[in-house]
Amino acid sequence: VLSLLRVHERRVRTHEEEPKEAAAALRAAEERIATVAIIHRELHRIAANGTADMGRLLWMVADSLAGSAGTEKQVTAHVECGSVSLPAQDAIPTALIVGEWVTHRLARRGKPTEIRIDLQSEDGFVAVQYADDGPDWDSDGDDEMLHSPIIEALVRQASGTLIRAPGQGVRLRLTFPASSAAVPQP
Repeated sequence: VLSLLRVHERRVRTHEEEPKEAAAALRAAEERIATVAIIHRELHRIAANGTADMGRLLWMVADSLAGSAGTEKQVTAHVECGSVSLPAQDAIPTALIVGEWVTHRLARRGKPTEIRIDLQSEDGFVAVQYADDGPDWDSDGDDEMLHSPIIEALVRQASGTLIRAPGQGVRLRLTFPASSAAVPQP
């Protein structure tokens, strides 16, 4: 987050970026910091076996960001994870990726009113799906949800793959190998 802020600061100082763009960058950084704070708080709740309740964690991230969307229409977040828990090394990048997706879509024109996050663990893999009811995919702006440096680094960290899924609005699917500690909660 600090690196991104420094890049924007340099661009404003050298007049490569307008103050309006810098303000948007600061807002995005604020939301990233809020996401990291939520994850940090939730890590204190990690179970004795070292796993995080993904339903709770992803709901906290998505709902917090949706609630701070600063829009005249309410944005509702729905999270379905069943009873999946993941170890911190999988939970953290997953929650950060979801935070990036939600932040990006809420910053776009024609914000969604409903965001859906689904996480499943089966056959040795974890699949995270994102869907919203906002405007359809716009390659001029939404490609960042697949190819931003932050997203690409987090997907690599998870040894995962990220694809755009078909459907209205924006739909994404992240798949990564489940570590041996990924377990359903009782």
